[in-house]
Amino acid sequence: MNTKGDMLVKIEPSVLVWARQSIGKSIEEIARKADTSVDVVRGWEAGKKSPTIRQLKIISKYYKRPLAALLLAEPPDEPSLPTDFRVIPENRIKPFSEKTILSVRRARRLQGIFEDLAESVEFLDKTKIKRPPKKRRP
Repeated sequence: MNTKGDMLVKIEPSVLVWARQSIGKSIEEIARKADTSVDVVRGWEAGKKSPTIRQLKIISKYYKRPLAALLLAEPPDEPSLPTDFRVIPENRIKPFSEKTILSVRRARRLQGIFEDLAESVEFLDKTKIKRPPKKRRP
């Protein structure tokens, strides 16, 4: 427990780094959101300090991840973001916005759900799909 009476939670530092980087946030933004210092957040990510359960709840919402994701033993294997093919001068290229990152994450989740559903109804096996015959025009 810390001085405020909140319970400290031992977490895997690499999971915190993954969660922060996967949403494109800086350590400074996280420190501000969690109402703590940049050094404390660096300590969390280095494994030298532990956040409180209250702080974990705050940053899990900020990372748009369930709290359970921050308690994993290791970062999940997640595909990287797609290549950005926009044609703009290289010195003006910025990382994807949070909105874009969340849209890609949602699209991948929906693709996975569709694949699971498709397998359960044998949709992917095209030999079992019966298409209606084309109507001929008079």
